[in-house]
Amino acid sequence: MNRPAFLIVGCGKCGTTALCDLLAQHPGISLSNPKEPDFLSDDNIYARGWDWYDSLWPRTPDSVLRGEGSVSYAVAEFEEKVIERIIEHLPNVRIIYIARHPVARIESVFREHHDSGAQSGWFLPWDLGEAMRYRPAMMENTRYWRRVSAYRRIIPDNRILTLTLEDLTQDTAKTLRRCFEFLGVTTDVAIDPADARRNPGSAKLYDTRFLRWLRINPITGPLLAALPYPMQRTLVRPLRRRFTKSTPWPPGLRRTIWRELSNDAERFLHYCGKPPSFWPPPRDDGLSP
Repeated sequence: MNRPAFLIVGCGKCGTTALCDLLAQHPGISLSNPKEPDFLSDDNIYARGWDWYDSLWPRTPDSVLRGEGSVSYAVAEFEEKVIERIIEHLPNVRIIYIARHPVARIESVFREHHDSGAQSGWFLPWDLGEAMRYRPAMMENTRYWRRVSAYRRIIPDNRILTLTLEDLTQDTAKTLRRCFEFLGVTTDVAIDPADARRNPGSAKLYDTRFLRWLRINPITGPLLAALPYPMQRTLVRPLRRRFTKSTPWPPGLRRTIWRELSNDAERFLHYCGKPPSFWPPPRDDGLSP
């Protein structure tokens, strides 16, 4: 069995989908389908076995490197389990971890949770401060240095590559060259940046007040929840709206988050060879950090 040579473990909402799509254009690289099988993090999926996992890649020569991009592998709740399974099954695997400005990442997670939270059976509060208290993992999983350090306990630094979404966006060719060199494949390959699927926050949807009422109503709520998720999503689509406006940040929350995360972010940037100013302190006005 040709097991994965590399894992893009995260961080979620930091460009992993685009990175996987771009790497998949290389003839010497094969990405799993789906991109996020969650094989090492989900016990029920792991129980399907390695033959099932192997089936997620097309049949290719052993010289083609296999990889996958399950961002759950860098979620604090699952990382110890994932690390144990890597030690047992993938001792020579390489790790790619991509991050972005922490405040921008939390905003993107907020939108994603509103878009897909019903699939998990929970609903995020509309107020971002309340949402972070309801889902503290939004903050914990944005501690990039802590997440990378967990992998550094078992994997040497020469088999860990850290990237930033800002670099991938601003200089895609250079960032991909770094990836190809890290993976040991030829760098003389033409990659079309426009071919990568993107996952923009503006495409995410949130529930209207009426739909929220339907979801929590003791009569209609269980009926909706009992529907298969694809059918439910189609049925409620007219009662959902796009994030066309700036996310409502409570006054002072950006700076509070930054005080909590800045030390971790600075250590991560140092590991990446970047100055602390690469991610500047956020303002309390406007959409951008």
